[in-house]
Amino acid sequence: HEEIIGRIEKKDADGAEKAMIKHLERSRALYVMNSEK
Repeated sequence: HEEIIGRIEKKDADGAEKAMIKHLERSRALYVMNSEK
């Protein structure tokens, strides 16, 4: 979350978008991994 917030504070929309996508992909992978247990 820190990276996303930092990018938003710097008005770096493209960087914030990339950071959000990276965060969502990580979250999805963890969710899938945990749901398979």
